[in-house]
Amino acid sequence: MVLSATVIFLYGTIASLLGTLLPTFSARFHLSPEQNGYIASLQALGLMLATLVAGPLMDSKGIKTALCGGLALMLVALLSLLGAAGWGTLALAIFALGLGSGTVVAASNNLASQVDEKRRASMVNFANLFFGLGGLATPFIAANLLAGNPMRLAYLVAALSVCVLVMAVSTSIPRPSAESGFHLKDLVTIERKPLLLLLCLTVFLYVGCEVGFWNWLPKYLMSRGSDSRTALNILGLGFACGIIAGRLLAMQILRRISAATVCVTAGAAMLIATYVTVHVSDPTLAAVAVFCSGMAMGPLFPSAIGITGDAFPRMTGTCIALVITSGWFGAAVSSWVIGRIAGSDPSRLPHALMVIPLSAAVIALLSVGISRMMPKSRVAAVEPIAL
Repeated sequence: MVLSATVIFLYGTIASLLGTLLPTFSARFHLSPEQNGYIASLQALGLMLATLVAGPLMDSKGIKTALCGGLALMLVALLSLLGAAGWGTLALAIFALGLGSGTVVAASNNLASQVDEKRRASMVNFANLFFGLGGLATPFIAANLLAGNPMRLAYLVAALSVCVLVMAVSTSIPRPSAESGFHLKDLVTIERKPLLLLLCLTVFLYVGCEVGFWNWLPKYLMSRGSDSRTALNILGLGFACGIIAGRLLAMQILRRISAATVCVTAGAAMLIATYVTVHVSDPTLAAVAVFCSGMAMGPLFPSAIGITGDAFPRMTGTCIALVITSGWFGAAVSSWVIGRIAGSDPSRLPHALMVIPLSAAVIALLSVGISRMMPKSRVAAVEPIAL
């Protein structure tokens, strides 16, 4: 669990890194909002392709192989990002960063879900608390401790990546058994395909919403009159702290209700909170709305991963990877859609970001379907880990 939480913390720093660096890259390379959208989509494309490969790799070669390979690639991509000299090298570095990050996310969430099979959703929620902590650290350090120079933050994240890679290499992780391994012919015989489809659609929409917030929130707040420091603090202290609070709350709620019910409730709350976020201009009200948005979003992804692990005990890594891959595809689509709607006019960002509350409404409806499709033995409430 320590390794899984540490890796997810690292990914949290990287997930918010792009949103923190976008204003700097936009000024340096004279990028439009539409070009920023393409950059975010390239990252999501890398995440998606890597996760597709990571699932079968974990089921056949083990989690450690995927995890260490992903961390190494992520480190190389970060160093390339620091040396980017133009649009082409920047785009290539972002794509490679997506490849490494996608492998790491699939491996770390699969590892967390196997710590205690009776409490998967709680275990994954606990591990993903550290995603919020990582997301909190990145913009906060950039805004307050690095003299407003977010590029220095990339060096810190690269150094952290080296430490985590050493930790992963030195940690013993059991290899998959022959029975739980990956066999290509088993892909067509996966049971409960409709349930897997609903989980994929839910995570497709959710990750698109969350990544949209990480990537576009600072630029949106700055278009409403906030300075760069205020916008980054709202992203770090507001959104990331909200995600942490939501996952802490979910761990307690999962003692009484199922993970599927948590997803329904979180989707409805997300609809309200994100709608308010894109309709307020006061920085204080925006910070409150962003915190509530993060709190509503927090339980959705780890609960969906926990449900997947419960519902698909065979080929678990592949099924989890399929669900996560759907999320990265959602990130690519949402970033592209938001960029296209906003165009070259930052004042159009509030209209573009309405994609997020609309997606939240669909998430709530899909979660109802997931709750009805779950086997009765799997719908029971899950006891969380003790803090």
